[in-house]
Amino acid sequence: MILVVNSIFLIIGILLTFQLVMTFVANLVGHSAISFMKLTYVYNPQTIHDRFINRLFYAIYGIPHYFYTRFMVRYTYWKARLLFFIWSIAFFFVSFIFIAMYGVVLEWLENIWE
Repeated sequence: MILVVNSIFLIIGILLTFQLVMTFVANLVGHSAISFMKLTYVYNPQTIHDRFINRLFYAIYGIPHYFYTRFMVRYTYWKARLLFFIWSIAFFFVSFIFIAMYGVVLEWLENIWE
């Protein structure tokens, strides 16, 4: 059972790492990073492969892409960049809380099943 829980948390951790890295890249590079992210998205997917690629897009780039484009549509360029930077700091903070919770939950489960 601990192996299943470990595997689930490992997969979530890997996906969270991708999101954090792409958030960092979007903060550094800006619109070029978002344009690069859009290259992997398939509009009007016809095959299962296209749908799978879109799922991977959301798994790897989804959160930073969504918030960056949302801020850019609603605000001016510099205000949107500032809001995205502030959002990124909060996202890093929440991610590290999740990583700490992962360690606590795993330790708790190991103590219960011993």
